[in-house]
Amino acid sequence: MNAWQGEVLRRLKAGAKPALPAEGDWPEVRDASPAAWDKMLAAHESIHAALIGALQEFDPARLPQIVGGPPDPALGTGTAFATMLHGIVDHELYHSGQIGVLKKAFGP
Repeated sequence: MNAWQGEVLRRLKAGAKPALPAEGDWPEVRDASPAAWDKMLAAHESIHAALIGALQEFDPARLPQIVGGPPDPALGTGTAFATMLHGIVDHELYHSGQIGVLKKAFGP
């Protein structure tokens, strides 16, 4: 979740050319300790806050502008900023639902 939020933030703030997140599409979990989990949650809160800040500064007139070049569903290019932003919201909701199911199945 953090990787793609960071990529969307990069596209919004810098108008950067779309690419896969620097961490990759599916970053490997190398440490599953409680401390690592807490660090990941803090990073998630930080990137989420930065994304909200960027959205507050984003000019709504740019919503219909195309992100990147030709359509590439894997990179989310060839679509409007509005579509990209809907996509990141859908992405977060999807994975949040997965986390909720796991928490319910395995406890807090």
